[in-house]
Amino acid sequence: MTKRIPRARREVIPPPISPHHVGSVSDLEAQLGYRWQNRVLLEQALTHSSMGPVNQERLEWIGDSVLDLLVAEDLMVALPNQREGCLSQARTDVVCRQNLALAARSQHLGRHLRVSTNAERDRVRENERTLADTVEAIIGAAHTDGGLEAARTVAHSLGLVVRR
Repeated sequence: MTKRIPRARREVIPPPISPHHVGSVSDLEAQLGYRWQNRVLLEQALTHSSMGPVNQERLEWIGDSVLDLLVAEDLMVALPNQREGCLSQARTDVVCRQNLALAARSQHLGRHLRVSTNAERDRVRENERTLADTVEAIIGAAHTDGGLEAARTVAHSLGLVVRR
């Protein structure tokens, strides 16, 4: 009688999600309340740096500044009697990484991200920094595509500004 040698258990890793969008870009546009004239900008805003040199980083950079301006304008109207220090702290609270990631999660933005297979394995779609960066990149893409009012519409849809 031959003795059976037990096989080593191998961890089953689910196949990675395709580097392409899991969610529809048209659905995302409807969700955000803005239709891009140049959809390439939205595609770029949804492309993680793991996918190569054409990614969301530059749009994130401009989106960060645009979001600061939009929130500052909102706070000036909402808090007309507050001093600069209070307004600065309130703006910081609105645009902090945790709040931006919360906005991204509430809109399920992670499912729209294009990420590499390795980044998918590392669960980048759920990463707080990645989600916050994606919010800024989308706002930057809206601003680049349609100006400040387009960015305001998107920021409003994400719950980051009150005025529309």
